[in-house]
Amino acid sequence: MASVSLSAIILGLLQLANILGLVLWSMVSPLLRLCRKKHSPDFSCDIVLITGGAQGLGRELAFLFSSAGATIVLWDINQEKLRETVSEITARGCEAFGYVVDVSKREEIEKGAERVREEVGNVSVLVNNAGIMFGKSIMDSDDAQVDLTFKINTLAYYRTVKSFLPWMLQNNYGYVVNICSIVSYEGMPRLWDYSASKAAVLSFSETLRKELRLAGKNGVSVTAVFPYYISTGMLSYSNTLTSYLPPLDPKDVAMKTVNATCEKKFCIHLPSFLYWGNLVKFFLPTKAYDESMSLFFGDQYVTNLKVRNYLSSGEK
Repeated sequence: MASVSLSAIILGLLQLANILGLVLWSMVSPLLRLCRKKHSPDFSCDIVLITGGAQGLGRELAFLFSSAGATIVLWDINQEKLRETVSEITARGCEAFGYVVDVSKREEIEKGAERVREEVGNVSVLVNNAGIMFGKSIMDSDDAQVDLTFKINTLAYYRTVKSFLPWMLQNNYGYVVNICSIVSYEGMPRLWDYSASKAAVLSFSETLRKELRLAGKNGVSVTAVFPYYISTGMLSYSNTLTSYLPPLDPKDVAMKTVNATCEKKFCIHLPSFLYWGNLVKFFLPTKAYDESMSLFFGDQYVTNLKVRNYLSSGEK
């Protein structure tokens, strides 16, 4: 009995040492990457599908992935913008295809996926980017709009993964990129449904990563992106924080997303220091945390928030 207990202790110590080693490596590896010569992302053997790819962040992602050699497939509901973006990519000598797909509808996702497989090939990089928001308080929210928010921002991510992941699993190769939001961690006034839908994507991404690991599919990576407010025109507001931290440039967000995908990072926060800001809520008392939020966002946040109400294509 004593020998069994000793074995268990030794095993526990070895596991602890392994965990500490992984923590240390996660701290050292970014420094090593800085010392190494950077190589441009290469997706020349990949077919990249981007939902909400006709404008905003999706459009910038399409340009960068195409510059990295990928064949681009764009899904969007805006046919005119879709045609423009595809034309711009092909004018650069890259291959691109556009499909009008409403990702709020399961049937359109399934039919669209089948068309892509038949007409273009198997998707090896899936970028879930399409999103929508309405900017209403809980009591002012419209049930149909809330349903649509979750269909596009959450369920569509699950359904596209279910459509394209089987090939990735079969070949133990692929990338799933889920565009979340910094409000995945924080419920915000008048963004409650958007925050909740993006929080669900965070949990979905974590679960997908763990299931792939348990299945031994280490060739399929998951990357979750948590950007701060992006300057795309979908959302606008002003407060104390925006005077110090202006909206992010979609080109910069796209570049960091493509690099993180290439490096198979699980999650990136943009800007990176906001990751630590999210941890503050777990240490501060509720009242102190509320006061700190008021300091940065101000009570005027609710009245200053402006949302362009239309079906978004990748404008966070």
